[in-house]
Amino acid sequence: MASNAKHDARRLQMRRIPFARTFQMWRDGLSHVLSRPGNSSVGRKRHSINVMTSCGGPNSGITQILIRSISDSHPDDHITFWFFHLNVAQAILNRLERFCEGLPNLTLRQVRVPPSDKLAELRTLGGKPDCERFLWFVAHQYLPENLDRIIYIDALDAMVVDDLSPFLHEDIGDRLVLACHEFMSWRQHSIIKTGPAREAARQGADPKMLKRVAMGLINSGVMVLNLSRFRQDGLTLDRYVETARWAADQGLSFGDQGLFSLTHGSDFAPAHDRFNYRFGFQGAQRVKAPPAVVHFAGHIPKPFAFRLSEEQEERVRTAARRQGGVLQLGKTHRIAPSFLPHYRRWWAFSERTLVHQRIAPLAEDSTLKLLDRLGLQLEDAHGE
Repeated sequence: MASNAKHDARRLQMRRIPFARTFQMWRDGLSHVLSRPGNSSVGRKRHSINVMTSCGGPNSGITQILIRSISDSHPDDHITFWFFHLNVAQAILNRLERFCEGLPNLTLRQVRVPPSDKLAELRTLGGKPDCERFLWFVAHQYLPENLDRIIYIDALDAMVVDDLSPFLHEDIGDRLVLACHEFMSWRQHSIIKTGPAREAARQGADPKMLKRVAMGLINSGVMVLNLSRFRQDGLTLDRYVETARWAADQGLSFGDQGLFSLTHGSDFAPAHDRFNYRFGFQGAQRVKAPPAVVHFAGHIPKPFAFRLSEEQEERVRTAARRQGGVLQLGKTHRIAPSFLPHYRRWWAFSERTLVHQRIAPLAEDSTLKLLDRLGLQLEDAHGE
């Protein structure tokens, strides 16, 4: 019992690690990852890789782009893709099934989770628009018992561009997840080490720190879930609802990554940012490594709503140069020339899906309206 008490005390300890040290940790980790067998598709054995996502609503079909990117990035592997949802329309599910049937290295598994009052309560208490973001909390209850871990990737704003097998097989000990740190700013980055938030609060934790935890100590856009540990701990939605009610009483809002952090504290293994490359954050280019997963996170346009022609791209580049390298698209969103190749690549994947013909015209129309508001409409191009 004394040993357990000491362990709990260590988990509840809060400390901040300077950015320079954490960046060194990531750089050291990169050398380890890139030197591991299997990181290159040349001369390595065939892998079986399990990936999941969760999504809902009329845009669920956009998941085809993520699936296409995974399939293309693993030509010599077999992918089992688990699509979790609550009540996606059958027509969308049928098209998703038909699309996946044309991918020889990928098998689709659809998992419908029954809607529940608990999921609805998490959505309401967290102040979020959907329930589907919380489905990975219960993935272990619906996946095969002999599946020990699985990669989770956000459905609509991520693409896979390199081998996922090193990420899937990384040594994470008995941690619940393998995930990248969430960061608010690269200039002010620090890492918080803490136990469950309710226990930390009872020990006098700073309310500002708890608010930061509610934003998420991890970024949940790309993770490895330790399914064995989830099962071992007997985790159900009840645990998260209990934390969510407490957090709401404290005036905290949260999404899935925030609720995980409030519930479990720092119970995760840190991943290298190449597996969740959030290029839209200031300073992200400091990650000197080829990305494996590109994540359109932060205050940037979502890829399915932003599609530029070559001429429009040039206009954006010119306008960004005039504004110091970054073009403000509104109060919060922005775009930089270095972002544009990622959007082009996402749309290149899209062109080889069944959903492309539906979403491309919508994206082009919304982008044209955006450029018009910014004074970058093509009609003025010849008069400059």
